[in-house]
Amino acid sequence: MGLIIAVALHWGQFLALFGAGTAKARFDLTWKHQQLAVTYIAAVMIVIVLFELLPYL
Repeated sequence: MGLIIAVALHWGQFLALFGAGTAKARFDLTWKHQQLAVTYIAAVMIVIVLFELLPYL
């Protein structure tokens, strides 16, 4: 499922891997232009702790 989502978000680059499309394949790692909000990251971490780690205790 994760692969399908990544391909859907970057369709032009997916086609470029096979020589199709107009874009050139890029293999560089870059930072996101819009960083995630700190409150979003904190909320995700809290949910992970509550629903993934606490049940094992």
